[in-house]
Amino acid sequence: MTTGKDDDITKLKNALAKEREERKAATTALKAAQSKLAEIEQATALGESPNASKVSEFIAASVAARVAAETADLQKKVGTLESQLSDAATARATVESKLAHRTIDDAVRAAAAEAHVKPEALADVLTIAGLEMKLNDTGEVLTPDGQDVHQWLDARKATSPHWWPVARGGGARGSDGGAPPTLDNPFQPGSSFSLTKQGQLMRESPAMASRLQAEAAAMPRG
Repeated sequence: MTTGKDDDITKLKNALAKEREERKAATTALKAAQSKLAEIEQATALGESPNASKVSEFIAASVAARVAAETADLQKKVGTLESQLSDAATARATVESKLAHRTIDDAVRAAAAEAHVKPEALADVLTIAGLEMKLNDTGEVLTPDGQDVHQWLDARKATSPHWWPVARGGGARGSDGGAPPTLDNPFQPGSSFSLTKQGQLMRESPAMASRLQAEAAAMPRG
């Protein structure tokens, strides 16, 4: 279904085509006039008329001036139409980009809710999804390698575990008697320590990185 923007662009294209046809017609008329003048000049030269040259020059100058004025006006109109067409195309691209972004956001929100992503992590999820997910020509939200939103979220569990609630096991509690420390804390010495994950967290979720650093610092040293 066409939109108002599509109609505007179609009208501008038709108007531009019309102006170009008119300019082409003016150019053709000029060539015909020049050809006729050449015939007049040849005839007057053979007749040795004393005023033939002046008459020919006057007619040529008049025709050239008129065609030049019409051509300049047509060129101005064409330039205006081309500018309007460019503006309309830019506006259309902006609208389409916003719609695509909204579609991706809606799909990610729905999938995140189904995957039980923490509400406070949703902003990070939407930001990264906006960089990695695209809307294809058939309206599907996919990664460049063809993963849908659910598959993408599932894969992110390995690199962004902080998006999900911490698993509780064995009644373990933190050193302050509160909630247990986050599992797989890349700042905590041991098997979970990872400079790569630390850097990723600092880029993607500085607040989470700070919290995990504090947790690691608060852990008792063996």
